[in-house]
Amino acid sequence: EEEAGGKDGGAGAASSAAAVPRLLHFIFGLSADFGGKPFGLVHHLVIAAAQHAAAPVATYFYYAHEPSGEWWEAAKPSLALRKVVAPTSVFGRPVRKFAHQADVLRLEVLLSFGGIYLDLDVLLLRPLAPLLSAAAPGQATLAHEGVGGSIGVGNALMLTPRNHSFFREWYEAYRAFSDAVWNGFSVRLPSRLAAAAPSSVRVLAYGAFYWPPWNPWGVAQLYRSERCLLRGGYAVHLWETKVWRSLLSSLSPAKLEAHGSCFAKAALAVLRGTFNFTPATLRPGERAEESLTVSLSRPLAELLLTPADG
Repeated sequence: EEEAGGKDGGAGAASSAAAVPRLLHFIFGLSADFGGKPFGLVHHLVIAAAQHAAAPVATYFYYAHEPSGEWWEAAKPSLALRKVVAPTSVFGRPVRKFAHQADVLRLEVLLSFGGIYLDLDVLLLRPLAPLLSAAAPGQATLAHEGVGGSIGVGNALMLTPRNHSFFREWYEAYRAFSDAVWNGFSVRLPSRLAAAAPSSVRVLAYGAFYWPPWNPWGVAQLYRSERCLLRGGYAVHLWETKVWRSLLSSLSPAKLEAHGSCFAKAALAVLRGTFNFTPATLRPGERAEESLTVSLSRPLAELLLTPADG
């Protein structure tokens, strides 16, 4: 299923007609403490998977504070480093949270250069060339979060020509920026903009980029079930904040070998360089484990570290 929305027109429409440049963009380290999530194995794997799937001519890594450590040293040689100053205001309005600063910066980067932006917890599963070739000339590509876009349009994975009119309109809307609603400008606003004029933005169904979902059941699919990936999905959002302390902060190759989860199988496919995600993918006709539930009163870490019943 595919659902479209977006806006094109006015000044700059010619630039929107250009192809999506083969550039990858990552943002990391806008705060000195890395938001409590320093660069680790999971981030190295995300970069490796993206470079395999996108075949970029360059991978840009924007940072205010450079990471360190074993996995950073492994990833660094493949990156074009760009030191930035975290935007603490936009159009004179304060931007206090580092997550919101990253929201602003990714729009500025895509307006300036175009290309493919990913959060560092989005694992690409398939080559992006078919996705790009299926888009109409000049279209940007994003995906819904939630069934039918019930949450909005996600900004964790975006593909666009440079100076695209949709992104200009989105960025201009920050003249009224407020952080009163956490995802108000990052997810809800682009959903409204995309629905307003469907000619230049291709909005995919949520399964393309954002399955499993971010709720406790979806997180359990990733980190407790053996298979969870959708056939035909282009990416999986790892929702690292949900499991950083319990799993990802201390992730190692040995732990991946021992874990046996959907996530571990996908991560090992990248670590080993096979990029074969079939062992983590639901089989034809197979449904996600409906009985795999999470009680909100039970710590998620306990669930993740407890073997599945039976």
